[in-house]
Amino acid sequence: MDVEYVLLTVSGPDRPGIVAAIAEALLAAECNLEDSSMTQLRGEFAILLIVRLGPGGVAALEAHIGPAAAELGLDYALHPLAAAEVARPAASGRTPCMITVFGADHPGIVAPVARFLADRQVNVSDLSTEVVGSADKPVYAMVIEAESPVPLADLETGLASLARELACDVSVKEIEAYPL
Repeated sequence: MDVEYVLLTVSGPDRPGIVAAIAEALLAAECNLEDSSMTQLRGEFAILLIVRLGPGGVAALEAHIGPAAAELGLDYALHPLAAAEVARPAASGRTPCMITVFGADHPGIVAPVARFLADRQVNVSDLSTEVVGSADKPVYAMVIEAESPVPLADLETGLASLARELACDVSVKEIEAYPL
């Protein structure tokens, strides 16, 4: 099977120059960075990339990404993707929305919210969490971007009931989808 695309994951200690080094390695391997998500979590940095391979294929990419990652103390993995896996999905008929959950920090907030959404076939496209506030009054903040087949008013009503059980506040807002 000829591999045309890969999912490249890179992670390790955060420091300046990671994005530049990875982008330069992709350029040197004549690859095209098609989709990306990069984030810093406390002292760690993580990258997810959909990469269209250049003429040298996986071998050329590994020849360039390996040394760049090693120099920065990063781990990386390549996962071949079939063309169908990188095809843009057709319009889903779902409503794009942003769901926010805030409450006193305690274990057991993400799992029940994620299960509630999964049981209603809500597709989560991005989820970020962070503990904010002071050490003596930590607040758990969760922001979810999703696409809902359920009317947002129904989704918000159900989430509000769950949020009461979790001692959290929740909101659901429709957002415009802006493909980058």
